[in-house]
Amino acid sequence: QQKEIQDTVKLLTTMRTVAGASRDYALLMEKGSELALADTTTFGQMDMAKFRRSNPIPSPEILRQFLANDLISRHVSSFSHQQLYLSFFDLEKVASTSDYGTYARLSDRLVKVIDSEVAYQEGEIDMKELRSKSSLE
Repeated sequence: QQKEIQDTVKLLTTMRTVAGASRDYALLMEKGSELALADTTTFGQMDMAKFRRSNPIPSPEILRQFLANDLISRHVSSFSHQQLYLSFFDLEKVASTSDYGTYARLSDRLVKVIDSEVAYQEGEIDMKELRSKSSLE
């Protein structure tokens, strides 16, 4: 049982790394698109469309694979499990829109849910704190 909890924490930590990298990339692309738009003399609407096509938001599909893992299903608290799926659903909706800012905010929210669940799994916080730290409402 303890080994499975440790493995669950490892998976969550890896999932956090992926979500954090996606957030950082989206923030970088948001900044890049803002800078490009500010240069209206050389960067038009067609260029922005090309910029977004060339720099797509990362697919959250890898996160779906983490969520489908048996260890996650069995050991993550039901509260966090629900929050993770809601976060994934929101990321999936935004991924095709090239809305870098929204994707970054949703990824950051996912990171917070994961961080809270890891703290819960490691006994650092109780269920009440978990709910208050990672509630999406």
